[in-house]
Amino acid sequence: MRSFFSSVSSLASGRHRGSLVPAVAVLCGIALTVLLCNATGITAGMTRFLTGLRFELLEREPTGKIVIVDIDAQSLSDVGVWPWPRRLYGDMVDRLVGDGAEQIAFDIDFSADSNAEDDAAFASAMERANGIVSLAMFSQKSHQTHSDGVDMMVNRPIDRFLDVSWPVVVSVPIETDSRVWRSYRGQAVDGVPELSLSALLGDAPDASGDMFWIDYSINPSRLTTVSFTDVLKGSVPEGTFQGKKVVVGASAQELRDIFPVPVYGMLPGSVIQAIAGESILQNRALSLTNGDRLLALALVLAFPLILAIGTSWKKRLAALAAISVGLELTGLVIQSRYPLILQTGPAQLALLLAGLHLVLKQIGFHQFLLRIARAQTQNTRRMLGQVFDDSFDAIVVINSDRKIVAASRTAISMFPPGLKPGVMASDYLPAEMVAGASDVFDHQGPAAKPEMKTVKLNDKSGEPRIIEFIATGSSHLDISDEGVNEHGAVSLASLTCRDVTEERLANEKLAYLAKYEPLTGLLNRNSFVDGIAEHLLPMNLQQKPCILAIFSVRDLDRITASLGFSYTDRLRKKIARELTGFLETNDLAASIGDDSFACLAWIDDTSAAPGDFALRLRDAVATEYDIGGNRVPVTVNVGYTIAFGEIEDPDTLLRQARNALSRAQTGLATEIVGFDKTMEDGVHRRQRLEVELSRALERDEMRMLYQPQVDLATGELVGVEALIRWKHSELGMISPVEFISIAEESGRIIELGAWVLEQAMRDAAMWTRPLRLAVNVSAVQLTRSDLPTTVKAALAKTGFAAERLDLEVTESLFIDESIDLTSPIAKLRKLGCSLAMDDFGTGYSGLGYILRFPFAKIKIDRCFVANVEKDPANIAIVKAVVDMAEAFGMTVVAEGIETAEHQKMLLDLGCTIGQGYYYSRPVPASEIESLLKMAA
Repeated sequence: MRSFFSSVSSLASGRHRGSLVPAVAVLCGIALTVLLCNATGITAGMTRFLTGLRFELLEREPTGKIVIVDIDAQSLSDVGVWPWPRRLYGDMVDRLVGDGAEQIAFDIDFSADSNAEDDAAFASAMERANGIVSLAMFSQKSHQTHSDGVDMMVNRPIDRFLDVSWPVVVSVPIETDSRVWRSYRGQAVDGVPELSLSALLGDAPDASGDMFWIDYSINPSRLTTVSFTDVLKGSVPEGTFQGKKVVVGASAQELRDIFPVPVYGMLPGSVIQAIAGESILQNRALSLTNGDRLLALALVLAFPLILAIGTSWKKRLAALAAISVGLELTGLVIQSRYPLILQTGPAQLALLLAGLHLVLKQIGFHQFLLRIARAQTQNTRRMLGQVFDDSFDAIVVINSDRKIVAASRTAISMFPPGLKPGVMASDYLPAEMVAGASDVFDHQGPAAKPEMKTVKLNDKSGEPRIIEFIATGSSHLDISDEGVNEHGAVSLASLTCRDVTEERLANEKLAYLAKYEPLTGLLNRNSFVDGIAEHLLPMNLQQKPCILAIFSVRDLDRITASLGFSYTDRLRKKIARELTGFLETNDLAASIGDDSFACLAWIDDTSAAPGDFALRLRDAVATEYDIGGNRVPVTVNVGYTIAFGEIEDPDTLLRQARNALSRAQTGLATEIVGFDKTMEDGVHRRQRLEVELSRALERDEMRMLYQPQVDLATGELVGVEALIRWKHSELGMISPVEFISIAEESGRIIELGAWVLEQAMRDAAMWTRPLRLAVNVSAVQLTRSDLPTTVKAALAKTGFAAERLDLEVTESLFIDESIDLTSPIAKLRKLGCSLAMDDFGTGYSGLGYILRFPFAKIKIDRCFVANVEKDPANIAIVKAVVDMAEAFGMTVVAEGIETAEHQKMLLDLGCTIGQGYYYSRPVPASEIESLLKMAA
């Protein structure tokens, strides 16, 4: 430093005046460069970078006065839908108010209406909060430019919410580096100053439009954060919200309310608002100082160092570095104690340029470029060497003498021990590789194209490996003690090798899996379809028929349930073995499902041949199998179709055989069914009915009829059973037996059942006498929809008395005991409805459900009633049912009464209500009213 001060004094005394002008020129150049960088934003970026480093060094704790309620990924998963029903926000407000929150702010967009019920619930909750709720308001670019040239639009909460809450601005400015560094205290919206959310959280006194720098040394991970659903569940520790300001916002990635920030990478908008609020609370709302004074100071301090020629350039460079560090330490201290950010970017750039000037002046510009080039060359060599050694491929370089010049680590491990630079390639490499290298030396030039080749060799453990390799040529300048021979080049051959053994095996396995079902070894369905197409062409040329048969194993699920999946897999393997043993060599066999197999075979051109083949096929596979000591009897259903004459579409043949199999599966015994045209007609009709059923209600094609129910003792009309009928505009009357099953399978029974309930109640409510109404309920309605809610809505709309409603269910509903029926039935009973068992005795034989569920009625099926006067067995069944019903306090209803004798006998047996005889057919609602008038 003594030399430094002597240079300054010599400058003052007039010495080194020859160096003054260049030094001033350098200083002016540095100043102009910095000013230019100021204009382009480069120095601002440096200031932000240095400020971010200070934030990382100055970690601060939050005050604890702000709590974040986070809509996180777990909350989204718990609720299951987005946007959420706004009543949840109302529940949140009530919960927070109850827990003593001082302020509640939502960083969520409420600028659009939701459904009226949810909006009303949210608004009511905010009104109960007595003015402590604030909702987000923000500006964003509009898709249309307005007449006044403004292309921004303001998103405000809907008026209904603004009447009971305060708007707060949540907009944040994005800097040129795309990060959020600052926040507003307030913002003028349509000329009206509005408070920002950060100012609300920080208790700022006004809504001025000033911006401040957020103090990111406040650690966001220390902010108190709780999950939205945890608050709703009440699982948050007591006192968490007492006297606190609460911000409700979203951190879930799906909601995209995340912004890039310094230090922490990405933060949710609500967290940024909380840190900004903390900055105000802690008097850490930072201001940026003017950088011009620091720039002038840096230039003043750098000038003597540029001028001090007598001082070592390294010492002057160290002095510049010390000034730079001193500036940053000063900035760090000031920023830690005061809400100020020293704008050191311009000064630091000036010091950097001064140091660069000293370096370039010392070593010379050309020497500097040479050092850069050498450093780049050295880095490139190291990088390429590392890439060469670490390459997954084995690389061996051979010269024209057939000696190895270089080998990668992978190559050394792939080939026999001893492979290294300087050895003969033929001693360690397969002959095919050496020959490939020789071809490169013999045929070098633009026309030579390298080809991928394959060689087999044994690895060090003796296992066979498949190696792919390619030989390519290259050359480099000849360097010797005499220098570089620019006119001579050394030729090299590079062998790039890869062990593709696992890849080949994997490809073979994938090819196998693409064609075959791995468990049975049979063709899969796609390969079977391709095989059918290949068989059809020669069949067409030879005019010889083929049979396509599909068979399914009965009760395979039951076998799995009793023995386990492993036994089922072994059974399928044995069935596949029997199938392939049954077929001829050129026939096809496939597994097309867990319990289904298919085959395609040539047969004789006789009428008996298809049926004979299907019978022999069934006998071959439907036998008893020994699976791990368990004797498993197997029965199958077989469906088949014939291909003959013109080439058929394989998918058509599969569909035909499948339709035949479906018909076979509906039989009670093991059946074999061949395809005929009527099957497709039935399928097409069913498909059409499914489509037409979706529009039947809107076309007003559904009609309600009512089957009267009478008191067997008096003959008085006491109730009706609601029955639905479908009169199609083109197809005419369609039986419920046909369309109800379609409605159940398609799920449309839910909509249809709701319509029946409401229409039947509406009709019954208009009759002059209060008759009981029985409505059949499908198992689908009870298990896959909210039936209690549907019934409650129908009762409310029609005014029908729930005490007069009987909901009839069948025994099949109770077969699957895993289905929870207790809850919906309890809800229906709570409404006042009664439960009736329909068609008792025809379905599920267990009686345990009688004890578990509160049935009020039991309907005896007509099959027991029809011959009751002739068949003693039917009398016994009816009597048993009546006795059981009396024991449980239930009414017995008899269906299908045909004669007066029927009626009297059933009355004597204990039945109280009957259907038939008096009124043998169902009638429209208007006729029920006529019957009531006649009875009166």
